[in-house]
Amino acid sequence: MSASSRSSPNDTSSSARQSASWIHWVLLGIGGLFFLTGILVAAGVPDVPLGGPVADDGDTPSPTPETGDDSTPADANAGSDSATADADGDRRSGDGAQESDPPSATGTTPPAGTATPTSTAVSSPTPGAVAEPVYRVNVGGPRIGAADGPDWSPDRADDPSPYLNSGGSDTVAHYTPDRITVDDGVPPTAPRAMFKTYRFDRGSADGRYEEMIWRFPVDPNREYEVRLYFLEAFFTDGDSGREYEKPYAEGGPRSFGVAVDGEVVLRNYEPFREHGHDVGGVKSFRVTAEDGVIEIRFLREAENPTVSGFEIVDTGPRNGGTGGNSGN
Repeated sequence: MSASSRSSPNDTSSSARQSASWIHWVLLGIGGLFFLTGILVAAGVPDVPLGGPVADDGDTPSPTPETGDDSTPADANAGSDSATADADGDRRSGDGAQESDPPSATGTTPPAGTATPTSTAVSSPTPGAVAEPVYRVNVGGPRIGAADGPDWSPDRADDPSPYLNSGGSDTVAHYTPDRITVDDGVPPTAPRAMFKTYRFDRGSADGRYEEMIWRFPVDPNREYEVRLYFLEAFFTDGDSGREYEKPYAEGGPRSFGVAVDGEVVLRNYEPFREHGHDVGGVKSFRVTAEDGVIEIRFLREAENPTVSGFEIVDTGPRNGGTGGNSGN
């Protein structure tokens, strides 16, 4: 009989113990690895994200700008009240614009889109350098920005200048779509767009309304130059063919006076005779205001007194407490 080969029970038991021991150590190793990972996660590893280090591709996001930081984009609508002008300084006007200024005329304003704003007029003079503008008004029109001093503050039909006696007078704001020129005496700092608008006094036959009066608070210890800007936009040399204009021979004259602080500085002034049609001109006067207010009153003569702009310029301290008016 041949002998059969069988494994010893002792051999099988030894093999099983070895296998269990190997599994035991593997499990201990895995458990230790998890334990170490947990410690690292709890303690934190600086600069190493949980997903592992990330390569620097140079696209690090910029910090969020703080409020008021220079990197904050400017408001796209800032300065939207400034006048739009063409290359020659003239305001672009809308199509079909019309104008006239008979006593029964109603107020008009420049076409929409020609105005956009900016800073307010200086409310009181700033003592300092000679010939420093302290007030500027674009009569009958929107604000016009200026780089050499205060802006030309607005005076609209629906929002009159605070310096005008709008509550007591009967005035109308107008503009002209025509291209204008200016006399040689007009300062280069006076924008042509300012001459494109104006305000006139319709008058009052029954005395119900005051004359057109403008008042500007000033320092009584300073001297000032008052500059008045004029344009004759209504009367022409002949028939222009435009229904918002009229020949001077048919509708003229337009003649009026101006008093500054109670002293008459202009008499029988005719802008058309002195400057022509659509030509801007200026009249200036040296004044002091002992009561702290410069008052400019337009005196009715024939037709309607009109004005396009004001500029009050500080020329320095009063000389020995005296002052006077001188026109040019």
